[in-house]
Amino acid sequence: MSSTESEKASNPLHKTLFSALTLAILALLLFLATGTQNRTTINVSAFPTHPAYFFEFETFTDAIERVRHSDKKYPLPIIGGVVPHHLLPSFIIADFFKNLSIQKPETIILIGPNHYELGEKPILSSIAGWETPFGVVEPNDQIIEDLYDKNLIDFNEEVLVQEHSIGGIVPFIKYYIPDARIVPLVVSGTLKIDEIERLAKAIAQKINKKTVIVASVDFSHYQIQKQAEKNDKVTLGLMEARDYEKIINLSSANVDSPPSIITLLMIMDKKGKNNFNLIYHTNAGEILRDPYHEVTSYFSFVF
Repeated sequence: MSSTESEKASNPLHKTLFSALTLAILALLLFLATGTQNRTTINVSAFPTHPAYFFEFETFTDAIERVRHSDKKYPLPIIGGVVPHHLLPSFIIADFFKNLSIQKPETIILIGPNHYELGEKPILSSIAGWETPFGVVEPNDQIIEDLYDKNLIDFNEEVLVQEHSIGGIVPFIKYYIPDARIVPLVVSGTLKIDEIERLAKAIAQKINKKTVIVASVDFSHYQIQKQAEKNDKVTLGLMEARDYEKIINLSSANVDSPPSIITLLMIMDKKGKNNFNLIYHTNAGEILRDPYHEVTSYFSFVF
């Protein structure tokens, strides 16, 4: 199955109606209870956990085994990076968090696309935990509440539970960094640069070797391998040049979440990290040995 077909097959909309309704009711109760005068009074324990809809046992275990003896060099400490969210290149995700675990971060701020453009707000988060076969990944409610207080995010558990850019990554976090908490953020493709700047400014204040930001992003979509490689070269050049005006206008032929990439880059600039280390660059054509099928491309790099 191609990465495109796999993504479509993993759409959990038909599986989440009951959970989504429960979460929606609880979110309404939260709003009624807290109102606008006390925005940070959030009882995290009142929210159920998100099921592990995107965990694939065989894919996961194959990835863990593949990178067990990986000799890829990751410069530490890492304060930011990019991983794919398609599970076809799960070995890339596994290798990233395996190496990140060496510095024992306490919080992962995980940002990715709102693939289905659901919800009324452009930046959404969750205060529920995330189930994995290795235990529950808990949210960092302090950071989440701070972003909420600044009117930068809103909560939508219905949207978050369906989003594989978050749900596909959390099992790797729990496996390699079991005590880490997360700040899940899904962003609309309609975000403007000034809105991204506000988000980046707020997050940059939190970032250090104990709080790391990871963009969960896939790159060229629906291209044959040669065209994907050309598109990736353009995207990489724009990222190195920090050409935000051009990046924000890229389509999925180059990257599936320009706002996530720009957020990461802006934060790294604010932290004085202007250069990144490229760890992996591949695509579904290389992995499946089928260069003529529509492919998605994948990067992993770290700051």
